[in-house]
Amino acid sequence: MNQWFMPAIGIIWTVLFSFAAANAADTDANRKEAFTAAREIMVIIGDKQFEKLWDKKISDWFKSKSSGKQSFVASLTMGRANMGALKKAEIIDAGYAAQDSGYTGDIYYVNFSNEYDNAKSYERVVLIKEGQEWKVSGLFGVPQ
Repeated sequence: MNQWFMPAIGIIWTVLFSFAAANAADTDANRKEAFTAAREIMVIIGDKQFEKLWDKKISDWFKSKSSGKQSFVASLTMGRANMGALKKAEIIDAGYAAQDSGYTGDIYYVNFSNEYDNAKSYERVVLIKEGQEWKVSGLFGVPQ
């Protein structure tokens, strides 16, 4: 047998085992909870209740990296001023990670195709679990 064969198999096995262990928390229950939270967050955004979003649904991790509540609310208010009311929010994709952007723990991203009175957009809600609740660690959007 080739002298590199057994070490190579060991490395491949370690990588595969590590990947499986990293995804162990990606359970149906966690996914369902995260999707429910993402939908609730999208309703709050659609209703333009940005202060409520900050107070109730933004993670402490996100808050520690941001410029504060006033800046957050102003940014969302200005960015969504001409969009109108949210008419439709449809989940089109989602995923899981155990580490991203300096955060280690359960992370879900949920991508929406949204329709507003005056615009259409793709929006991503990134969620992390703090205690027993899924909270926002990132929000992104682009026009369709």
